[in-house]
Amino acid sequence: MKSLLFLILFGSLIHANVFYIGDEKIDKASLFEVSTTYIDENSSKNIEDIKKCEFQELKQNNFKAKKHRIWINFSLHNTSESEKEIYLENSKPGIDVVDVYMYKDDVLLKIIELGDLRDKKDRELQTRKSAFILKLEPQSKYDFFVMHESYGSISTIWSIQIRQYFEEMRSIENGVWGLVSGVIITLCLYNLMLFFATRELAFLSYVGMSLSLLVYQLNINGVLYQFLGNVNLQYLNNLSWFIGFLSLVFSILFPLQFFKPSKKTFIFKYLVFMLFVYMSITLLYAFAFEYPELRYYTKYTDIAAFMLIPSLIGTSIWALKKKLSGAIFYLFGQVVYLSALLYVFMITIGYFKMFESIWLLLPIGITFDALFLLLALFAKLQEINKEKKENEELIISQARFTAMGQTIANMTHQWKTPISQLGSQIFLLEATHEIDKTNFATIWAQTLPKMKESIVYLKDTINDIYNFYSSPLQKEKFSFKDEIESLLRILHDEITSNKISLIKDIDDLNYYSYRSSFLNVLMIILENSIYQLTHFKDKDRVIKISLKKLEHKIKIDIEDNGGGLKQSDLKKLFDSYFSSKKGAGSGVGLVLAKKLLDERLKGTIEAKKHSCRHSF
Repeated sequence: MKSLLFLILFGSLIHANVFYIGDEKIDKASLFEVSTTYIDENSSKNIEDIKKCEFQELKQNNFKAKKHRIWINFSLHNTSESEKEIYLENSKPGIDVVDVYMYKDDVLLKIIELGDLRDKKDRELQTRKSAFILKLEPQSKYDFFVMHESYGSISTIWSIQIRQYFEEMRSIENGVWGLVSGVIITLCLYNLMLFFATRELAFLSYVGMSLSLLVYQLNINGVLYQFLGNVNLQYLNNLSWFIGFLSLVFSILFPLQFFKPSKKTFIFKYLVFMLFVYMSITLLYAFAFEYPELRYYTKYTDIAAFMLIPSLIGTSIWALKKKLSGAIFYLFGQVVYLSALLYVFMITIGYFKMFESIWLLLPIGITFDALFLLLALFAKLQEINKEKKENEELIISQARFTAMGQTIANMTHQWKTPISQLGSQIFLLEATHEIDKTNFATIWAQTLPKMKESIVYLKDTINDIYNFYSSPLQKEKFSFKDEIESLLRILHDEITSNKISLIKDIDDLNYYSYRSSFLNVLMIILENSIYQLTHFKDKDRVIKISLKKLEHKIKIDIEDNGGGLKQSDLKKLFDSYFSSKKGAGSGVGLVLAKKLLDERLKGTIEAKKHSCRHSF
């Protein structure tokens, strides 16, 4: 548009392959209309041979990767009476080798060596595209022969620009790429944290896909070349092929891990097949770091790259039909990104013409794709959290039943002795009544108190069990000391049979809260202490229970000298499904204890290790 305005408003003349520059002020003008082209198919001609060749006017300005050298010829004529400083720039970054031969009056003035395989330190302008500065003398004409050679596609569009416009555009481009890079890296760090929190591989695939796409775009757009120093240019040049297909590997991995199709479905088998294809091509281009000629296989691998589009769109539609979580966002993201990718890819490999703002398409496409995929992952995260909550509630419910079963088992064990005693005493009374009726009254008087004692013990035990499980949903006032003693009676046989000594230092304090929840927490911690002592301590087993009031809070400390826990396990004790009991535990006991403390008792819990002692 600016070139057109320049031609209309200021009347600069284009004649043959000469571009005339007068006193009129211009920002930018394309030289494509005044350029003629010659294709050196054998890449064997030098500049003197080229000057004798016949150049042609071609409508094509973008050429696919081939073992050809593309030459263009144009002339600049300064018709003004003053010296002109202009900037010449190629429209496409990433061209490997560019040689500019500048003539005046058929005399070679200088050769300017550009391209991404040339050290940028040797270039006058260290930019992501091939560019240089010219100072044109008054009333002078200059002829240019420009050679392009590359493993990738080649653009023959050159433009002239004034300094202010050139510098402004470089600042805008660098700002856009910096913004896109910042957004993508931030999203990747966020999803990396989500991966460590959930262990869901889809978040890791998102990170791999986004980073590889970002590096690929930064490389093919010359940003890495512009800002990285002291790098092997051949390796940096080949990175586009390798990282490009690596991004396709992650693009296939993501829907596999995000939607998790069944192994029996066609979509799973197809995606696995495409994954194998892209991994094979990625491996091929890994060898291209040492054997650059392999890059010319792009004419075959391009077909596989094109297949990504129907693959991902088809996967999106399949997921949408299955009403899978996040499918609609995934579809939108793929449509936006793949549309931009397809168009730019067709230009990059030489099927479509290059245009000035092409560089904006993929940053916009990548950003929108990343945002839509983030929305899809957010929907997935909500589903994961919902499933996790449901599973936790189920396991907590199961844990309660398990605790009840353990309590009943303890009760059964405790009842064996008094029931056995009652049976013996009844048998004694029956035998005495049949054999020695004269002493029956004496034996009755001696036996009856013992029978009453056994019955009271059974009654107290069943009351303790009832007390443990009663009123789970109601707050009530209770005595800490009484409830702890009640619980210790339930665990009495388990404690004594394992030869565990109890040390108690309990203040007689009352509290208004959920009594059953408090007893559940206490039961879980004591059961853990008993397990640690019976498995890691042969003798001198001790549990200390301390309860003290400290200003506005009550501190309960339960300590054992079992010594079985590792220091590294302390931070994971309250994580779901983590157990230090090596298969003997479900990993939900302490999770339930923490949940009850946090949500119902409004308290906190922490674990500490002191030498061979543990405390909660």
